[in-house]
Amino acid sequence: MAVQALSSAINLFSAPAADRFWLGPNLPESEFQEELKSHISKLSDLIRRRRTNAVQEKLRLNSSFRSLAQAGGEPFEKAMLQLDETISQFEIFIGQDKATIIRQQEELDTALAGLASMSVSTARLARRSLNRFVELNGELHNEIIEFYYFLLALRAEYIPDAHDGPAFGDPTALEDYLREQLKT
Repeated sequence: MAVQALSSAINLFSAPAADRFWLGPNLPESEFQEELKSHISKLSDLIRRRRTNAVQEKLRLNSSFRSLAQAGGEPFEKAMLQLDETISQFEIFIGQDKATIIRQQEELDTALAGLASMSVSTARLARRSLNRFVELNGELHNEIIEFYYFLLALRAEYIPDAHDGPAFGDPTALEDYLREQLKT
């Protein structure tokens, strides 16, 4: 069950980035405005679904690993190996997602430059909408990072030697470290 839950977590966070981003005003203004609203709504729905599913996956993983740890033996060892592989996969997801966000920011800049030919009200709506895309993409990225840290904590719970990050005795130092991690 733990291996299945880990696979499910990978599937949850490996949705293609192209599905969450809309490019360019190639439509008449009225259709363009509707398309922007629709796309923001879809992206917001994706975030809500992913958050809900992530909570369910965390509960399944906690329960599965707790049961396997109590039983011990080979199934637990296999699950821990799969957990390590999943953590590695999430590290890749984070890097890929960061690169996608950077690329999309460049595309947004180009799209914003193309708004000059539109009416002022449409250009304002587009600017607000495109800025909202940036925020929503950041939220999606943060969901990946949050789940990654959950996986690290899960591993650390069952393998005390797996604490590969720094230890903090000072809350301010921890806060500074976490802020820095969110920037990268």
